[in-house]
Amino acid sequence: MYRLALRVADALDDAGLDLWASGIRSCLDARTTLARQQHLVVELVRLRQSSAIRVAGCADDVEQALARLELGLGEVDVPQQPLYSAVRGLADHLELAGGRTWLRRLRAVVFDPDRSPAARVTRLGEVVDRMEPGTDGLPEGSTPLVRAVLERLDRHRDQRTVAAYLEFALTPPAPSRSAEASPAG
Repeated sequence: MYRLALRVADALDDAGLDLWASGIRSCLDARTTLARQQHLVVELVRLRQSSAIRVAGCADDVEQALARLELGLGEVDVPQQPLYSAVRGLADHLELAGGRTWLRRLRAVVFDPDRSPAARVTRLGEVVDRMEPGTDGLPEGSTPLVRAVLERLDRHRDQRTVAAYLEFALTPPAPSRSAEASPAG
């Protein structure tokens, strides 16, 4: 699984898709093997849905990785996929468009060890609900992404599972190969 994920990340790096490559690498930081596999599956499915992956010539790498994971897990379609993709899309937008203050707030809620999974999900909804156009620090173009998260957040009953997928979606990216090769300083 590690070699598989790293091969996809390398292909994304080669295509200049560093943030997505870093997202694949971050899947390998999950606490358990099952969590690493689950995170990798939802990230690969999200990437498979992107036309940029096809344009960059990485679609075959993503499909091969998903096929191998499906053999091991039996299923790659999970009900939390739309929520994961919406939250991850918002996180990527905030990262790239200067909304890091909001991204830190979302991560603080989702990774709060003092809250139960249900409390983290509820609190995340409250924070996202405050992300209205014109709000200080919210980058332009956030509105449809915020709406997508809010529309999907309340669709699930199993709050523990939802909280886990929210953690996956808001896991900070691991360094890309280009960042690792850059001199410090």
